[in-house]
Amino acid sequence: HIKSLSNAAAFCKTSSVHGLRFWPAYPGQPRFWICVQFGWILLTLASLAAVTYFSYDAVDKYLQYRTTTHYDIQRAPDLPFPAVTVCNFNTLRYSAILDGLGESSV
Repeated sequence: HIKSLSNAAAFCKTSSVHGLRFWPAYPGQPRFWICVQFGWILLTLASLAAVTYFSYDAVDKYLQYRTTTHYDIQRAPDLPFPAVTVCNFNTLRYSAILDGLGESSV
């Protein structure tokens, strides 16, 4: 258990995470260092609490599925049917196909 604490302290001391090196106590530190440690721990815990709160709030709002839809229905008395023209741009002709296959196979 002591070895794991010393490993954690060594990790905190050499870590590149900002402020993590201020957490553990080291031999030969000045007396005010405990205030610095307490401040960093308090700041980290407050930040963790804020992240937790805002994450919970965002997920809660998302899961409420709030949607707003507004529509008006207007009925038209008469609508003319659109004119539809189908143009066949195929160059094959039915008569040419019949000539190629022979009329007996159709």
